[in-house]
Amino acid sequence: MSIEIGLVVMYVIGFVFGFSVYHVVRFGVKEWRGLNESSKIEQ
Repeated sequence: MSIEIGLVVMYVIGFVFGFSVYHVVRFGVKEWRGLNESSKIEQ
């Protein structure tokens, strides 16, 4: 029983971690593209 609970906890933590990492990466890529476009405009 405790093993099943541990697996569920690991699954939930992994899901939340992956979800947050996905959003951070997506936001970072968007910011990075914006910086690149603005630097190109300045040149």
